[in-house]
Amino acid sequence: MAIVGIDGAGKTTALSLVGDRVPTSVTLSSMRNHGIADAPLRDLSEVLERLRTEAEALNSPRLVLTAIFLQMCMFGPTERFFSATMSPDVVLVDRHPVVDAAVYLPVFRKIIDSDESLNSVPPLRDVLGSTDEQLVVRWLESRGRQLGETWNIDDLSGSLLSLTSLPDSVRLETLEVMLQTSLPQLVVWLDLAVDRASNRLASRAGIREIYESRHHLAEIRGSYRRVLRNLPPTVQVVPIAVGEMTPDDVADSIVSVMTEKERHVLAGISAA
Repeated sequence: MAIVGIDGAGKTTALSLVGDRVPTSVTLSSMRNHGIADAPLRDLSEVLERLRTEAEALNSPRLVLTAIFLQMCMFGPTERFFSATMSPDVVLVDRHPVVDAAVYLPVFRKIIDSDESLNSVPPLRDVLGSTDEQLVVRWLESRGRQLGETWNIDDLSGSLLSLTSLPDSVRLETLEVMLQTSLPQLVVWLDLAVDRASNRLASRAGIREIYESRHHLAEIRGSYRRVLRNLPPTVQVVPIAVGEMTPDDVADSIVSVMTEKERHVLAGISAA
């Protein structure tokens, strides 16, 4: 099950509370392994997070996009690792790489197209240093080889942005292949008004993400609405308007959705 929504919607808090309520679950991030106990690829995760932070500081959306995608590429192997070693009843995910890549790519396309000066990609070694550069390049090249392709740091963002010309359904199928993971069975969309989300983000410390302006948050919210509407029928999508809800209320609602889905699955098995 994946919890999605614009930044500031309360995904991370809700996921933590749901995990406490469902002890037979495992909770993963779609992009950050270094905050997950016993997760593989922790060193790579820390380097990719630093790459993303540096790219934000350099105002390079192409490099930000590349860093995010390489972070998302960790999810498939990580999910398979935990599924094999812990056999959880349910995997809970903060965002989902396939869904969120499909949502955010058009937003990055607009950001980059709005200003030609944003098209440059600084040399990776200048951003990370030679040792961490080699770690990132090896990861990028290995992901490409898995697909029989040659990926490089300079061209990957362009290849990703070219997916925006595809219909949403085709883009989702292509991203499943590129990210080597499948869509979840259940997506819970925490829907929050843009102004309220923006106010929450303003209270956070640190550098704001390149897409966290009110304008871009509105675009992302609209992109979620469109992409979620075009998910295949095998994926159940449940929107929850979280504006006036407490975090515990949100978590209880999500657990209720999960319980109801489980009842339907069991009923289907019994009927068969």
